[in-house]
Parts: sequence; C-alpha cells; structure tokens
Amino acid sequence: MKLTPFLPVILVAIAVAGCKSTSSTAPAAPSAAKSALPSLGDINTASFVDAFKNADADTIRMVQNAATSIGNKDWSGALGSLQKIRRIPGLTASQESAVNSLIASVGAKAK
Repeated sequence: MKLTPFLPVILVAIAVAGCKSTSSTAPAAPSAAKSALPSLGDINTASFVDAFKNADADTIRMVQNAATSIGNKDWSGALGSLQKIRRIPGLTASQESAVNSLIASVGAKAK
C-alpha cells in the first residue's frame, strides 16, 4: 500500500493535533485531516494540499512546509514557501490555481 499520496495530509493532521489546547484529546485520525485543514491559520489549505497529493517527494515537503507555516501564522514563511512552489516547472493548472489562491489569502493576512 503506497502512503505517498496521503503523506502530506497525515503529517498536517499530526501537526494540527499537536497544536491543540492542553486538554487530553486523542490525536486526529488521518481521515480527519481534511476537516482539520480549513482551520489552519483561518485559511483553507485543503484544496492546496489536495492539488499536490500526487507530487514528487520534494514538492510534497515544500507543500508541508507552507501548510505548517500557515498553521503557525508565519505569513512571511508561508509566502516564501508558496513562491518557491509557484516556480516549480510543470505545475498543473489546478496546482497553479491552488498556489496562486493561497498566495493571495496569505498575502492579505501578512498586511
């Protein structure tokens, strides 16, 4: 069973579960990752992560870094990661759209 397409979702779910309050709650299950994504920094990253689910490992790491930065409300770090992703040659139309949409959202938060 290949976990590569689900790796970004699983890692973001783990990161989000680790950022919750100190009350004793169980970590989010991988199936709950998409429902947890929209709360990352008040910006919906679900379509962004989903657009890159079949990307190569390096791109997936960059997507994870961007999602983590958004979750931490590190807007400048998120913008840097997103701009690097946008410069990757051969992005699909849906990937370009997802990156550009997220850059606009993060840029608005950074102001």
